[in-house]
Amino acid sequence: MTQFQRLDPSHFGLKQLIGVIAIAKIISSRLIGWMQMIKGG
Repeated sequence: MTQFQRLDPSHFGLKQLIGVIAIAKIISSRLIGWMQMIKGG
């Protein structure tokens, strides 16, 4: 029941959304960096 409460959209706040976006930006920037290294090498 605790996991269902955590996954409830009403409990999914702006902080979690900002965190997810920040992680996505970090991952995408690293992927772009690796792509450039592979192309350069």
